[in-house]
Amino acid sequence: SDLVVFNGIDQVIYPSNFQNVTIANTGIDSLSGPGGNLVIYGNLQIADGAQFAARTRTIVIHGNWTNSGSGIFTQEIPGVVNFAGTTADQSIETNATSYFANITITKNNGATFQTLTALSNIKITNSLVLSANTAIFNLNNFDVQIGGNLTVNSNSNSTANTFITGTGKVIFNGADVQEIQHYNAYPLQFNTIEFASSTNKMFRCNGTDVSRKIIILGDFVNNGQNVYGYLTSNIGATYVYFDVAGNWINNGSFYHTTLANVTFNGANQSIGTSDFWNVVFAGTGTKIIEGGNITVKQDLTIGAGVTLDVNSVENNNLLVSRHFNMSAAGAIFEARNGLVKFDGTGTITVGSTSENTNRNFYDIEFSGNTSLSGDLDVDNNFSILSGTFTTGNNKIYIGGNFSNLGTFAHSNNVAAQVIFNAASGTKTINPGTGIAFRNLQINAGVATIYTLQNNFSINNNFDFIINSGTFNTNGKTITVNDANTKIVINAGGEFNIEGNSNIVFTNTNQSIRNLGGIFKLVGTSGNLATLSKTAGSYYVTQSAGTFHARYYKCDAIGATTNGAITIAGGNLDATNNFSNGTFVSGNSTATTTAYIDLNGLAINKATNLEISNITFNGGGTTNKNIKRNATPADPNNGIVELQDCIGALSGPTFELDAAENFVQWVYPSGFFWEGDFSDNWHDNQNWQGGLAPNDSSVFVYIDQASYIGPYPIAKIKTADALCGRLIITNGGAGLG
Repeated sequence: SDLVVFNGIDQVIYPSNFQNVTIANTGIDSLSGPGGNLVIYGNLQIADGAQFAARTRTIVIHGNWTNSGSGIFTQEIPGVVNFAGTTADQSIETNATSYFANITITKNNGATFQTLTALSNIKITNSLVLSANTAIFNLNNFDVQIGGNLTVNSNSNSTANTFITGTGKVIFNGADVQEIQHYNAYPLQFNTIEFASSTNKMFRCNGTDVSRKIIILGDFVNNGQNVYGYLTSNIGATYVYFDVAGNWINNGSFYHTTLANVTFNGANQSIGTSDFWNVVFAGTGTKIIEGGNITVKQDLTIGAGVTLDVNSVENNNLLVSRHFNMSAAGAIFEARNGLVKFDGTGTITVGSTSENTNRNFYDIEFSGNTSLSGDLDVDNNFSILSGTFTTGNNKIYIGGNFSNLGTFAHSNNVAAQVIFNAASGTKTINPGTGIAFRNLQINAGVATIYTLQNNFSINNNFDFIINSGTFNTNGKTITVNDANTKIVINAGGEFNIEGNSNIVFTNTNQSIRNLGGIFKLVGTSGNLATLSKTAGSYYVTQSAGTFHARYYKCDAIGATTNGAITIAGGNLDATNNFSNGTFVSGNSTATTTAYIDLNGLAINKATNLEISNITFNGGGTTNKNIKRNATPADPNNGIVELQDCIGALSGPTFELDAAENFVQWVYPSGFFWEGDFSDNWHDNQNWQGGLAPNDSSVFVYIDQASYIGPYPIAKIKTADALCGRLIITNGGAGLG
């Protein structure tokens, strides 16, 4: 109970041992004199209006520190206040104008009397040290500012961590590099931790995984510093884990290591732009990315019942270098309109077996080697810049463009479907070079148009199915491999083979089947739309829908009894009605099939059907041109009028017609050489109809069957001759 009261004006206190001390001066009391400490075995009180300047000296106190009023305490580095009571717990109470240089807690090495409890906010310009086995510091919901290091040593007398913050904030605001050094066997726990100065902050831990854990129950606040989750000089031995329950506010740079995680395990949380190695979104509620993009240099995991939201306003991007896992029950990824990039070797684990709006991406981009586990839903663009994307036995839904500048490895499995399902708009598909799709579908909005930008093949007996939307070939080649493979157009779908495009068939019994959509084989006069084969056989059928064909070529079309092109139902477009086409070397059964089978086409007999300028060539097993010998019932049993059609298999000799003569051949643009007056091309009297051809739109026929005079050879004598096409048939002697 002994008390020394300093109540003078300016006083100097030499190294001494006191029981209790009160500073109640009207000037400044300062520690001075020869070396040594000021030891207080009881309490220290600094009264209102008093000033106590410890300078660089050390004070050892065994009782309570009370500076609750307007009194001022100051201490300069390297001075220390050592709380050293071994027979009772201690408390510290100070004010906003006072500060300590260093605080060390070295109390009882036993199960009791180790605790220093704060009764106010505290400012420490240098370090706070909890000595080994002798210290517990309870902030008691108050804040502490630390300008140097925080050191929490091991304590074998405690069954929990010895640094207790409650709801208090720990602020690191030093002018030099600061370390948070943790050697305790239990996780180091903060409420809110704030880095408030422009120097590097580093975490150091040399313990087990449990002691490496930094728990932040409040916010992580970085106001512009470099914060390292390890000591830069010894990463492998010093790294820490972070569990954060509050917001992550990062206005500086955060550095972590491949060895550790940052886990967000609170309720609703805001995550500021940062670089992580491994990040886990756990706890409950929604984690919203704020203020910029997130880079994950290794793994990103969304836990059960948690939503990761890239922000509906900012649409932030994610860069993930290895694994992305959202397979946990109730996990949700809100991609908004953001981009997720994958630039390493890893796996996307979705946890869904169908299209899932809770686990979908908007734009996705690959520049590494990525595999897939679970069905992938991409609402907009899918892009491979480099590397390999492997589907596995999983579906991929793509709502935007597809671009492959690397390798797209589409697995050979019935479940591995690629489904284009944009709701509307014009989209592009660039398969890249040498790419094979297996199970490919267009399942888009009916107004959606897909334009092909490179060649591709269809492999492994899986079909290309257009359920809805339009697919334009855009001058590119599609190669159909494996027997019995089909291109199928269902109601709502449109398959448009355009000029310079080629569908190449390579195996047995392959086909294009229009089951209710729109099929177009339509090029231009200089750029034909082509069907061809390198081996096997192929055919085209329509059971419903609308068929378009104009400016086309069918090379080696036909598959034995399946015929070549069969219109078994549906409609034929009025303009694109097979005119201006070429058939070569058909491969269907002779005498019973034809290049074009129109038995199932309803033709109104009041208007009939006019088709012009088809070339029916031979060279294969097909030896019939048009088949219409079993027409629909009246009045849909109109005739087919073939106008100006030529070729070795043109004409009525090679048709399959009924007695009603449903196929007729006319030549309204034809000029037939008769040669009954002279051999002069320009003499009108030598031509059927009495007029010589002199126009680029007309056809000229030199046909032995048309000769009625003695001049089988037409000679161009007096001027140049002009016509659109010159046809020499049936052994005509030709031009002289």
